[in-house]
Amino acid sequence: MRDDLIVEPPRVARAGEEYVAEARVAGVPLWFRTRDAALAARSEAWGTCLLIPAQQRARRLRLVTPVCPTWAAGADRALELTSRWWPSAAAWPSLEVDDRPAERARGIGLCFTAGVDSLFSLLRYPGRIDTLVHLTHADDAGRAEAPLRRIGAERGMRVVVIASNLKQHPAFRGAPWGRTHGAALAALGHLLSDELGMLVLSSSYPYAYAPPWGSHHELDPLWSSARLTIEHFGATHWRTQKLIEIAGEPIVQAHLNPCSKRSGRLNCCRCEKCLRTQLVLLACGRLERFKVFDGAATLAEQADNVARIPIAGLFPVYERLLEDGLPTDIAAAVRRLLDRSRRALRRRAWAAAALRLVGWARRVPQEAS
Repeated sequence: MRDDLIVEPPRVARAGEEYVAEARVAGVPLWFRTRDAALAARSEAWGTCLLIPAQQRARRLRLVTPVCPTWAAGADRALELTSRWWPSAAAWPSLEVDDRPAERARGIGLCFTAGVDSLFSLLRYPGRIDTLVHLTHADDAGRAEAPLRRIGAERGMRVVVIASNLKQHPAFRGAPWGRTHGAALAALGHLLSDELGMLVLSSSYPYAYAPPWGSHHELDPLWSSARLTIEHFGATHWRTQKLIEIAGEPIVQAHLNPCSKRSGRLNCCRCEKCLRTQLVLLACGRLERFKVFDGAATLAEQADNVARIPIAGLFPVYERLLEDGLPTDIAAAVRRLLDRSRRALRRRAWAAAALRLVGWARRVPQEAS
């Protein structure tokens, strides 16, 4: 077991027009800053975003400042869950609890990117969302901020953009974002818990197919505290179903941003996510209404330019699109994409099997001796 990962008492200060919430973690400042709302110096924020990275590095997370007992109990359950998903030599965090009653604010926030999942939540969540919350990182170009503020203005909602050095911090970087992103978003709710009593995180996968993932219907609620409820929403639908259901909404047609590439444009029209989204919109007869996709390449060319589909779980989406019918040239390009993606998956499986065999061969002489 490595040394404890110590989180020193957090503090909030004003720097010009910004609120800056900061705590030293292993001696290095980990900060969050925004000019849109007052931030709270709650240790639960740092504990939430650092518990899984500490687990991945087999380090005990130690919070110097006492935390809410509700959050402490949830953190224990979260660690039990993620230790089953991603086995490690994790140690239970070192925590002291503060039993004083906590006052809950009435606001409801939604973590928002203008992707399919968060737009679906914006339009279909049954409660009254009043705040859109967006996390941006120290090396981001901020390309998404202006569209988010336009959406907030159209819907009469406050937009809170919080920047952080989280991804660059030595205690966090290196842990897979696919395992840590949900907790990173939940941490924002604790920073805003003087004004928000609930933060909604949008599902990536439905209940019917819920692999180990950083934002998950079992995991997300465990980051809650007595002040703040973290709610996971949208897992009744596959992402394709969400997109088809909301594709007729003008706000979606004007602002949809599924792309995660930093291309300087809203949607790069080169990545797999842009391709998949456009294919679904084409299949349901809505693509021509979406001016947010303005790439020069045709959809067939885009499909040929995508190296591979990143995960096997997405293969059925493309197979279903082929079954539903696509123009001949696009269908041929999609089949080529599926073929090379399957070959890449087999190569990775063979490489993983070879590494396991090498590891076994190296152990055998030691065990025999």
